[in-house]
Amino acid sequence: MNTPSFTIANIMLGRGLGGIEQAFLDYNEALTLAGHCVVPVHAPDAKILDKFAQQQLPSHPLCQWGSWDIFAAYRLRHLLQQEKVDAVIAHGNRALNLAYRAAHGRVPIITVSHNYKLQHAQKADVMLATTHDLRTHTEQAGMAAENIFPLPNMVRLPQTTPRTTMHNPPVIGGMGRMVAKKGFEVMLQALAKMRDAGVNFTAKIAGDGPEKANLVRLCHQLELHTQVEFVGWVANASAFYEQIDIFCLPSHHEPFGIVVLEAAAHGLPMISTATEGPREILANPDHGTLVPVGDASAMASALTQLCNQPIQALQRGQNAREYIQKTYDLPVVSRQLNDILQQVLARHLSQAA
Repeated sequence: MNTPSFTIANIMLGRGLGGIEQAFLDYNEALTLAGHCVVPVHAPDAKILDKFAQQQLPSHPLCQWGSWDIFAAYRLRHLLQQEKVDAVIAHGNRALNLAYRAAHGRVPIITVSHNYKLQHAQKADVMLATTHDLRTHTEQAGMAAENIFPLPNMVRLPQTTPRTTMHNPPVIGGMGRMVAKKGFEVMLQALAKMRDAGVNFTAKIAGDGPEKANLVRLCHQLELHTQVEFVGWVANASAFYEQIDIFCLPSHHEPFGIVVLEAAAHGLPMISTATEGPREILANPDHGTLVPVGDASAMASALTQLCNQPIQALQRGQNAREYIQKTYDLPVVSRQLNDILQQVLARHLSQAA
């Protein structure tokens, strides 16, 4: 039996190139795949606009100065009424606060728990918890359990052939915003320990941010500059993943970790710190190795093992890809999202009757 389709406003007002921005793009695609009409709302100067244009959806830029901007809330309310929106999905506190001002009591407001900053969560009718840990945290913050639905972030698996070889020497890669919580200094310290132990490798680190100058300086201090390349933001993430053999996520704090999905989707063996999201995604040691947060020695040892055992490393990468395909592939999560929307809208209509 066909399920009804709805008009869904998907709102994300971030301007960067991080995980929340990628999630916004993924939700656009997942909602469209499920047969819904998507009304994407974004910041006029968002850096993801080039990627967004590829989705060929109508653009609805919302100029706003903050969650307190009553004029932005009025413009958003007008847009939601004009498009006859059935529900709103809000990514981030600013989007949630403006959605609450514009649509509270009119249509269901659904927010996504991209992090642990849940001080505004009660303004949403429904929370989509990306991990079990975030679901528990949301309940402890006071949201009723029946209003919390588990739904992970998602990834579109590329069409790739299984990896059969590594570069010689192996290429270790990392990617992310260069901010303190991403822990790239620990990755550099681990690479220095590997170099001192005689392990042969090169490394590429993609991304940019306020910590980049400090990281480049540390790289020179550790005398790694001939082996480590800072490649900046990459427009084509898939091309970057194809250039490396092993992925390393050294974060001090990672609520989910979309890059874990992306790297695994490309069949890459992986080392990650045991932060919140990766602990769940890589719970099976056959899918990846978890090391203690901030422990450069443990990270160096785990990376060395992958470099020295390429056959086992490649098999682990393939295991991870197969698991991601069953659990986090965009069509899989799209169906789960559609089921949740059907429940939320049915409940809203019954309460309004």
